[in-house]
Amino acid sequence: MVNVLIIGATRGLGAALANAYAKDSSNTVFGTTRSSSAPSDGKYHKAITWVPHIDLMNPGVGASLVNQLGMLGVSGGMVEGGVKHFDAVVCPSHTAPYPTFSRNNRAPRSSQQATSPQKTS
Repeated sequence: MVNVLIIGATRGLGAALANAYAKDSSNTVFGTTRSSSAPSDGKYHKAITWVPHIDLMNPGVGASLVNQLGMLGVSGGMVEGGVKHFDAVVCPSHTAPYPTFSRNNRAPRSSQQATSPQKTS
């Protein structure tokens, strides 16, 4: 039995992994979606428990995910016999937000820029 959380389970690698894990009835599969409800187009296994409104670009998404998982019985205590832990947490690269840099938090220079010789007059 495997307890797995898949971030971004509605497309690409995340969807394929969610469906593959869900085929084994001994597994417990949680999949996140940015939308407000579970996908209903029939291409997802019915055993996937959907966690809606999880968008990695939103501030506070971590707290939202923890709260929603708690309501679904994850981390024990809230539901008798709930999932106590995850054996795997999958976050395919397409779900990770692009890095952003503010004026005070600049991206490092490339190695070419950092090693260019200084011109002297």
